[in-house]
Amino acid sequence: MRRLLVVFIFLIIAISIQAVEIIPGEVTEVTIHTNRTVCDFIIMKKTCGFEVDCEIAEDNIILRFNSVEESFNVGYLKILIKDTEGFTGDYETIVFVKAEKKPEIKSISMNIEGVHLSWSSSPGCDSYNIYRNGKRIRTGLNNTQYFDKNIEIDKDYCYQVSAIYGSKECLSDKECVEGIAVITEIMTFPNPAKNKVVFTGLEKGYKLSIFNISGELVFSVRAEDKIFIWYLLNKAGKKVSSGVYQYVIFNNQGKRIKQGKLAIVK
Repeated sequence: MRRLLVVFIFLIIAISIQAVEIIPGEVTEVTIHTNRTVCDFIIMKKTCGFEVDCEIAEDNIILRFNSVEESFNVGYLKILIKDTEGFTGDYETIVFVKAEKKPEIKSISMNIEGVHLSWSSSPGCDSYNIYRNGKRIRTGLNNTQYFDKNIEIDKDYCYQVSAIYGSKECLSDKECVEGIAVITEIMTFPNPAKNKVVFTGLEKGYKLSIFNISGELVFSVRAEDKIFIWYLLNKAGKKVSSGVYQYVIFNNQGKRIKQGKLAIVK
C-alpha cells in the first residue's frame, strides 16, 4: 500500500517579540516588519482591556491600540500572518505593559489664602505626592488638585507633582509662582483660623495687639514688613486656646487704624 505523503510548507515570517508601553486614554501605534509582502492576517487571541485596529502596509502590519481601560496592566496579542504567495507565518506574542505617565501641572496660582495647583491625571497610578521647593509636603492624594495654605504669600514657590506606581515615582516638571509683592489694604485671613492668621497691608513699625475676650493682652508685635503671620502663639510662646479674640492695629503715630475680631478654632 502506497502511502501518500502530504507536505505542508510553512514559511516562518520573523516577528520579534515586542514589549510596548500603552497609556489609557491615548492611541499607541506599533509597526511589525515581516520582510514579506503581507496580504492577510488573523488575530488569534487578544487580552481584554484594550482594542486594536490593524492595517497592512506592504511588508508591515500596523497595529493601533486604543480604548485602553485604566485597570489594564499587562496583556498580549497573538496574530497569524499570510503573505502574497499564500504562505502562512507563525504567530508570535506581543507583550504590552501600561506606561507610567508623569503628571503635568496644568495651572498654578496664588491668592491671599494660598497656592492652588491642578495637574493632568496619570492613569493607573496609586496616588500623587506634592513637592514645594524640592521638599515633599503631601503624600497619598487621589485627586488632581491641591490647595497649599502653609505658605507666606510674599515669597516665591516652585512645585512638582509625582505619580506613584508601586515603588516607582514619576515626577512632573517644575512650575513656579511669584509671591504677591504689594498689598496695600489691611486684611486679616483666614477667619475663623486654625493654624495661623495673616495680616497684610502693614507698614514697618505698625503695632499689632491681640486681646482675649476679657480684654487681656495676649500678643503684641511691631511689624517689620507689609505682611505679618501670627501662628496663634501668646506672649509666652504657647498656643492660644479656641475662642474669640480682638486685634487692634496702630500706625507709627500711635493712632488706631484698624480693629476687628478673630475666631480661633482647634
